[in-house]
Amino acid sequence: MKHLAILLSIAPTEGGKFQYSLSLLYGLCALDPAEYRISVISYDRAWSAYIPKQENVKHFECRTMIPARFVRKMLLAIPHGLPVWREIGPIINSFHKLLYRLKPDLVFYPAVDSMLYETVFPGVVSIHDLMHRYERQFPEVSANGVFIERERHYKNICHYAKAILVDSEVGRNHVVESYDFRYDRIHVLPYVKPPYINNLKSSPKKPDRKIPDRFIFYPAQMWKHKNHSGIIKAMNYLKEKGLIVNAVFVGARKSGAEDIDALIDTCGLDGQVYLLGYVPGEQLVWLYRNAVALVMPTFFGPTNVPPLEAFALGCPVITSNIYAIPEQVGDAALLVDPGDYHDIAEKIELVWTNEEMRQKLIQNGKRKDLEWNESHFNNRVREIVKTIIE
Repeated sequence: MKHLAILLSIAPTEGGKFQYSLSLLYGLCALDPAEYRISVISYDRAWSAYIPKQENVKHFECRTMIPARFVRKMLLAIPHGLPVWREIGPIINSFHKLLYRLKPDLVFYPAVDSMLYETVFPGVVSIHDLMHRYERQFPEVSANGVFIERERHYKNICHYAKAILVDSEVGRNHVVESYDFRYDRIHVLPYVKPPYINNLKSSPKKPDRKIPDRFIFYPAQMWKHKNHSGIIKAMNYLKEKGLIVNAVFVGARKSGAEDIDALIDTCGLDGQVYLLGYVPGEQLVWLYRNAVALVMPTFFGPTNVPPLEAFALGCPVITSNIYAIPEQVGDAALLVDPGDYHDIAEKIELVWTNEEMRQKLIQNGKRKDLEWNESHFNNRVREIVKTIIE
């Protein structure tokens, strides 16, 4: 029997990486229990509610003590400190100690954790994007040493990883181009809608906040690359044409939040843009199901999860025409140039005023949802695990 481990380092409130981690966890737990046992390691106690109750699955909570954190940070900040940390980590770090006790054959890191290269056990890491290389103009991936730190991190990943998971062929090519990692050790595992979508379909809950009767919707943390500003400029352009469009944004405030606030004020859209912050899953489902459309003019790819959520919940999609997104959404979305707010406005107006178009997108989205679902995802996980471990 093969022994697999997975590190769940992302809290349930942290958006897309949590949702992806959950999908990969369920994919591993769907493996044949006669062939695999699964050790699930988490830092956040809240994960207990999400872990399947199976005989071949065991959950371990892990806490890192402050002295160990200090030593780790000091060593990783100096040249040649990583090999030293890999040697002393098993003595002072709780995660290292746990791995040495469990002795898994393979460890999965869905949140791109540095623990992949800080420990000596064979590891598989998911690289979600390398946008610090391909969209370097955004400060959140380049400024204040972030680019240098990301380069160090991904170079270490590609030096130590046994295998890498990516969302698309574009993602695979990015890893090869950027770090010369072996093509045959990079496995394409497209994103799938999060498991909570099916669980909450029958019990959506309207947010206990003022919500307009008709609205476009965008669930995204407020980074500049998410391009909330493109939506706001498009709404302002439509207002000048005489069309009033409301928008609901959910997601944590990040470095682009103040610019978003200022642009809303400058455009006089205070009464049209609703900022709800973080909302739980049942409210997210309600917003998808009641929105005129998901509008996601992001500058980042290769692909994204929200369109998949929208397809499953009957929400029309408007999204960017970049990287692997056109392949991901097919004819189930209207594509826009994220740098052209006139194009964004045109597509919003089309869906806002044309119910026939809305219904066509909804039906195409439902078909797209059937083409790639949890069963397909789990089967692909099974194929990948067998390829790597055998």
